[in-house]
Amino acid sequence: MTERINAFLRSEAALLTLLAMALISQTPHTAVLFHRLSPAVDGPANLATWLHAVAYAIALEFATLVFVVRGQRKLAWLFAGVSIAVNLLYYAIGEITPIYVLSALMVSVALPSSIAFYSHSVAEHAGAKDAAETPQDDAQDVDTTDAETAQTGGTSTAQLPYVPAPAQPRKRTAKRRKPAKLTPEQRRAQIAESGIDNAAEVAAQYNVSMRTAQADIAATRNAMMQTNGATGD
Repeated sequence: MTERINAFLRSEAALLTLLAMALISQTPHTAVLFHRLSPAVDGPANLATWLHAVAYAIALEFATLVFVVRGQRKLAWLFAGVSIAVNLLYYAIGEITPIYVLSALMVSVALPSSIAFYSHSVAEHAGAKDAAETPQDDAQDVDTTDAETAQTGGTSTAQLPYVPAPAQPRKRTAKRRKPAKLTPEQRRAQIAESGIDNAAEVAAQYNVSMRTAQADIAATRNAMMQTNGATGD
């Protein structure tokens, strides 16, 4: 039972569950604040205002997760800061006392920060999983290239049947071999040398997926941190 719990806590499902709970807790704050600042109306107009508030809250609160997955970390933290400001305005009601201010500040900062941290963990977990699958894809490409090379070699060494009359020599069409893919280690070494820290640029330059690009950047940063730590020691 304990092993199952530990396995679940280390899984991506646990991260997604916690992220969903944090977003569910934060979204009503933004929606209520939007409705509170809207003109007071009754009837169907009030329902329309609530619908606008919910749409606004979803668009704002999910922005942090979307920008983290796309590798735009600065924008993700910017929207996390906006969520903190929203919470401060949401709790700015009632009697203002030092204890209330401290409590409101703690809750306002904790929830958006949790959303940001969970989003980063989900993106890094997905990137590491994709990076682990990349060597298998490279091995399949190498096997395919070797098979094509063997087939081409067999065709070139095949002997033609004897023909008494002179015949025109056949023209051979040269087959282009696929350019060899860089291994993950070679790709990350080039990323570290060039200093690229944007996942979109890595994905475009090396023709890899966004998850693989994020995993390469994370692995490069970890290697640089370990190297700097070893140098410091």
